[in-house]
Amino acid sequence: PDRSSLPIGSVRFIQTTSMILSKQHKQATSKQAAERCAIAKAMCAVSDEVRNVMIAETAYLFAEQRGFQGDVALDDWLRVEAEINARQ
Repeated sequence: PDRSSLPIGSVRFIQTTSMILSKQHKQATSKQAAERCAIAKAMCAVSDEVRNVMIAETAYLFAEQRGFQGDVALDDWLRVEAEINARQ
C-alpha cells in the first residue's frame, strides 16, 4: 500500500520495524563474519616450532639482504615476530 494513505502511527511502525530489522541483519552479518574469520585463523594456525622456523628463516633473509653487516640479529628476529603478530 501507498504510505501516504496509511495513518501516521502505521508509517512510524513500519519505519521503526524496518530500522530494527536492518540493525538485526547487520549484527547477524557481523557475527557471521567474525565466525568466518575465527575459522580462517584456526585453519592457518601453526605450531610454535613451525612459527619459530618461519621467523628464523625470514630474519636470516633480512640479514642476507644487508650482507650480514652489523650485529642486529635480534632486531631482525623481533621485526619479523612483530610482523607475524600484527597479522594474527
